[in-house]
Amino acid sequence: MAEALAQVALTWSGKIWEAILGKVGEYLVAPIGLQFTYMFYFNYNLTELETQLEKLKTTRQDVEMGVDENHRNVRVVGSNVEAWLKSANEVTTEVGRIIQDKAEVQEGCLNGWCPNLKLRYSLSRKAVEKTEVVINLKAAGISYSKSSYNPSPAYMETITNGDFTGFESRRLIMEEIIEALQHDEINLIGIYGTGGVGKTTMVKEVAKRAKEDNLIDEVAIAVVGQNPDLTNVQACIADMLGLELGGKTSPIMRASLLRRRLLQDNKKVIVILDDIWVDQFDLHGMSTDLHGIGFPLGGANKNFKMLYTSRTRDLWHDIRTKKEIHLDLLSEEEAWRLFRQKAGDSTDSPDLKPIAEQIVNECGRLPSALVLVGTALSKKSGRNYTKQIWEAMLDRLSCARSTRVDEDPLQEVQEEFATVANALAKKNH
Repeated sequence: MAEALAQVALTWSGKIWEAILGKVGEYLVAPIGLQFTYMFYFNYNLTELETQLEKLKTTRQDVEMGVDENHRNVRVVGSNVEAWLKSANEVTTEVGRIIQDKAEVQEGCLNGWCPNLKLRYSLSRKAVEKTEVVINLKAAGISYSKSSYNPSPAYMETITNGDFTGFESRRLIMEEIIEALQHDEINLIGIYGTGGVGKTTMVKEVAKRAKEDNLIDEVAIAVVGQNPDLTNVQACIADMLGLELGGKTSPIMRASLLRRRLLQDNKKVIVILDDIWVDQFDLHGMSTDLHGIGFPLGGANKNFKMLYTSRTRDLWHDIRTKKEIHLDLLSEEEAWRLFRQKAGDSTDSPDLKPIAEQIVNECGRLPSALVLVGTALSKKSGRNYTKQIWEAMLDRLSCARSTRVDEDPLQEVQEEFATVANALAKKNH
């Protein structure tokens, strides 16, 4: 009886110890197995981390597009969105370090054998943990993005006949304007000169150069003219800056919104007002200046610059942060080179060269006139017809200069060329 009881006790004791040791084994084996998993699935874990990081970057790009759209329209971005972007940037940097360390592990491997098991284990474990962080962060970011956004404003296409900007007289003026743009105490630059001298071409080429040299981030242009529609001027500038004026019809509200957009600290902006005639404008029956339209001049902001072109000197003489630059006629040599470039080699023929030289003189060394006449004359074929139309053009230009000395020289050239071309076209039909 005693032996039987002892046997039962021994059996139960063995089962108890077996249960205890089994549990201990589970707690010991599971972590060891997980550690081996980190090492064996090293490549998979790192690849999965890289995949999830790319998805996070896509979501971050969507959120940034929304932030940019809000900034362009002078809207406040929520602090939760800014905090998410900060976290996304920090995590992206951290994951980048892990991926860089992956290369170090792989460089130490030979025929699949990697002696640095400690680093392999550590990186694989970090990859698994960071993958979960990336997935959760991406899921949170989706709520801050949307399916579509207004596109960023396209850069102003510089469609100019910039052939003459390479001439020495123009190069020097361009350098002077570029230097003024970089001067902190100057935010209003006026380019003045007679009609057809190339003011519009010059400011567009300056904007192109400033953009290429990273002197500015954004550029907008509007034509003002003799009878300006200032509401339209505001709209043109706003459109090119990606600013939605929406249904705001109040001049004060539109000007305020435009001014706030131009004063944003994170963007360097150039606004070009082409063909200015007066320094006071009529805006819905009220007389106003540039500030009243929405252009912040004379302040402490160093990121906003304005260029304007005019035939008149000394506009806005009370603005101390202004610089005026005179754009003069081409030199005689430059005028001849430009005309020859446009009219072609026929200008060198003995029967046409004397006429060509006189036409250049009658064009008054105005680049626009030389380009207009030279380009048009180059298209006339046949020796007799060519000489005939060149002589007719010379006669009309000479007559126009002697009878209408007070009028716009470029307009005279345009009108006289149209008259000659139409007359000869009818004659030859």
